[in-house]
Amino acid sequence: MGVATLSQKINLMRACRRVIEIRGFDLRIRDRRWPFEDQQRTEIAAHWSELILCKPSLWNGKVLIADEAGLQDGVLRASCLKVDYASFAAWIAWDFPDKTAINLFGCAVLVGCDGKLVYGCGGSQTFTAGYIVPPGGTPDLSDIRPDGQVDIAGSIVRELREETGIDAGEGVAGDWLVVCEGQRLCIAKVIRFQQSAHQLAERIGSFLKAEDLPELAGTEIIGPGFVRSKCMPDYAYLLARYLVDK
Repeated sequence: MGVATLSQKINLMRACRRVIEIRGFDLRIRDRRWPFEDQQRTEIAAHWSELILCKPSLWNGKVLIADEAGLQDGVLRASCLKVDYASFAAWIAWDFPDKTAINLFGCAVLVGCDGKLVYGCGGSQTFTAGYIVPPGGTPDLSDIRPDGQVDIAGSIVRELREETGIDAGEGVAGDWLVVCEGQRLCIAKVIRFQQSAHQLAERIGSFLKAEDLPELAGTEIIGPGFVRSKCMPDYAYLLARYLVDK
């Protein structure tokens, strides 16, 4: 079964808007340009100029998106493209006008010994300012292996350390989860710790205070009976609901 056929399954997953456990993933770089990036180049440049006036720390490097994705025997398979961050940011800001592209990204869901989760709140200088989400981010060129595979696991570990100061190796690796929501395709790694969620949040808070330009503004502890914030995207809510209710 080819990846193109598997895309139909991703569409079904989007419609279901649910969390799915997976056994692994096979993400590969595809040597292809993104038509949206070429067709909207002038508009993208204008949008970027306005964006960096508000968020000057943003950098127009290369990031990865997917143009095909699907599930086969419990394995998530996707082909990925290299695109400019400016194009990526405009595509998201304009509510994903190119529906053939997929915002594929990874995150780490931190679970304390009390069963509660620790999410982060995006810092004001970041593209996701104010959003309450698990630590993570979009893969970039540093996540591409020599064989063309995208190391999403390594990307998650790096993002977790950069955003929270926590090393994934301190915890016990749990399930790999996938959740599709609109054009977003989130690959989440559950990591369980011997510390409580409150203790993890305190550690992250100390780390953020020592940073000159922290990527997070703070943390949010999520437990049974939590009330969803309007700043929590659907994928983050679905992950929280799945793990807290499990």
